[in-house]
Amino acid sequence: MLTGLQQLGYVIRCRHNRPLEPGEKLYERVERFWEACRFSVPVPATEDRSAHTAVLKVKFGQAVLKRPQAKASQDFPPTHTCWVVLVAEDSCSVVGK
Repeated sequence: MLTGLQQLGYVIRCRHNRPLEPGEKLYERVERFWEACRFSVPVPATEDRSAHTAVLKVKFGQAVLKRPQAKASQDFPPTHTCWVVLVAEDSCSVVGK
């Protein structure tokens, strides 16, 4: 059983569109977060991409995650409020080869 969950600090790279309260999905919620800032980062060339300066956008906000349905998760609280941060390259700076 988890205790003191509010005091845990963690970073998770999300790969699932998790269900949220009240009946929405994580990816849709994150898209509605306001854009906090943008910054530029030099990106080296690879076999699939030429070198360029990536423009990264940062969004953040809170989300209320629903407990996973797996049997192993049944001792977890029904929901968990957490902060979500999205850092993604803006489509204006994406390049090909």
